[in-house]
Amino acid sequence: MQKVSMDFENCYGIVSLATELDFSDRNQYVIYAPNGAMKSSFAKCFEDVANNQDSQDRVHPEKITKRVIRDGNNEDIEAGSIFVVHPYSETYRSDRVSTLLANQSLREKYEAVRAEIDAKKVSLVKKLAKLSGIKKDTDKAFSKDISFDDDSFFTSLNKLKYEVENEEYKHLDDIEYTQVFNEKTQEQLADENFRSQIENYMDVYDELTDKSTFFRKGIFNHNNASDVAKNLKSNGFFEAEHSVFINDKDVGKKIENEKDLEAVIEQEKSNILSDPDLVSAFEKIDKILTKNVQMKNFRNYLAEHSKILPELQIVERFKNRLWVSYLGQNKSEYLELLASYENAKEEIDKIIVEAKKESTRWAKVLEEFNNRFSVPFTVTMENQDDVILKKQAPSIAFRFNNADGTKTAIREDKLISILSNGEKRALYILNIIFEVEARRDDQIETLFIFDDIADSFDYKNKYAIVEYIRDITQEEIFFQIILTHNYDFYRTLSSRLGPVDKFTHPQSD
Repeated sequence: MQKVSMDFENCYGIVSLATELDFSDRNQYVIYAPNGAMKSSFAKCFEDVANNQDSQDRVHPEKITKRVIRDGNNEDIEAGSIFVVHPYSETYRSDRVSTLLANQSLREKYEAVRAEIDAKKVSLVKKLAKLSGIKKDTDKAFSKDISFDDDSFFTSLNKLKYEVENEEYKHLDDIEYTQVFNEKTQEQLADENFRSQIENYMDVYDELTDKSTFFRKGIFNHNNASDVAKNLKSNGFFEAEHSVFINDKDVGKKIENEKDLEAVIEQEKSNILSDPDLVSAFEKIDKILTKNVQMKNFRNYLAEHSKILPELQIVERFKNRLWVSYLGQNKSEYLELLASYENAKEEIDKIIVEAKKESTRWAKVLEEFNNRFSVPFTVTMENQDDVILKKQAPSIAFRFNNADGTKTAIREDKLISILSNGEKRALYILNIIFEVEARRDDQIETLFIFDDIADSFDYKNKYAIVEYIRDITQEEIFFQIILTHNYDFYRTLSSRLGPVDKFTHPQSD
């Protein structure tokens, strides 16, 4: 890019401008443009090229606009080769930041280890989604229920291993999570009065269970009994001419087939669930379950699945048991995924340790910013390994120095509300540096248009900007057009960058 030629007509107030800048013996031009001299219009023309947008005349949009920006070979300069830096933009974030942390060797190694695990995880999560009814972010919902952290999927899987292996809570296999838990039911289940009514119901239920022929509180209830009957039948117990004995009013009763066993269980279950005291206790709960459509649907679901009611005493435990049930229905796939993860975990941990030790280009940017600019905070990166390995968005933390020597960390989204205008502009410059350094590392030949970048900065930070601009002029692939309406800043640039010509600013007719 030894030369840049421009030909503008009817562009944002610029009636006509045709000129050429020769970069063969310099890397920058400084344009002093007093207020009203179309400086911002000039920058906007270049920005349109960078954004692949058409230009226009704002005052007379009906006029035909001409905008040509070409290099020394008379070729149009590509959009990616132009970067316009405005005086300030609160929302600007460089989309090249993550490339500064992209250690390709580590990432490829990590992805190779994770490939098999991720494929198995996707398969299992799809089945969990179908059983639970949670269609979006099923893995996050599962992790939050089990570990109170939506980013702890494998840790959560491991916590349930014993229960899944022992096929516990199979009586909940037909319960759909979303039929029980939604915004309204969650709110109701958190209500102390509702939980008290459930507790009353359970007191009556437990009392009846204690009086039962063969059910026992906390040991063997009708759900357990149904599971036993199903297992005996599915395993051919009675077909092999075996029998079971149950206590019937302190008298042993011999059962020789599954039909008789199921009949005994159903009769005993009916005796308990139809008891007047238990029905009365349920009616009190029932009154609460008619507030709105969602609660009525929940009530109907409870009526069809009365085994849910005892589980509602402790909601978090119930959620855990549902997930155990779902995993148990996919036991072999669950255990295979867990085994694959455990086998790869040691290698993954080694890669993560290596990633954390990596001296990245991003760290250099932060160090440069912290050393150059005068702000009341130190900028640090919080998730370097996650960005390198998991392709997560970079997370920046701002640590303020306290009088007692400690530091207070502030998230970027909260930082904006407490910074002064000058400090916000310094934060903007940090993102500009990210973009510049990413282009430097990727060797992207770039024409920078600096539009009063030091405007409204205090003396220290204005000087820091001048020094940074001077440093990047040393890059052979970087070329600069520096625009300013501040004559003192123009003079400062002249003294720091070496001899510069005052280029005739674009005029309007």
